Amino acid sequence: MSFPIGGNSGMRDRLLADLRERLRRYRETGDAQVVLSHDARWEAIALTGPRTGVDVEAYLAAAEVRWLAYRLADKDRDPRTRDADLRTALTLYGAVLRAPDGDPDLVPAPVRLLLEQAG
Repeated sequence: MSFPIGGNSGMRDRLLADLRERLRRYRETGDAQVVLSHDARWEAIALTGPRTGVDVEAYLAAAEVRWLAYRLADKDRDPRTRDADLRTALTLYGAVLRAPDGDPDLVPAPVRLLLEQAG
């Protein structure tokens, strides 16, 4: 299911491609800055802004970027930013789990456990 951003499906596709490229680069290089950058945060926010439904592909990519940002942040990082990354990842993954076309196997096990504990 795809919901265009402001009526512009091209922007949605570009943002999704950008996030997927960040995730690929992180997996290949281990460079945490790829997912910790302000650009990565902006792309995730822009891709998952308010709309009438859940775009599972978009939510999964944005959630993974924010989950990694939470996990990879060093201890000197602003705790409010780290907490926001966790809350956003949990919100997005939770929406995926509740979506009719969402697949629980696509949500990392630690996230499913946190969501179950939160009730």
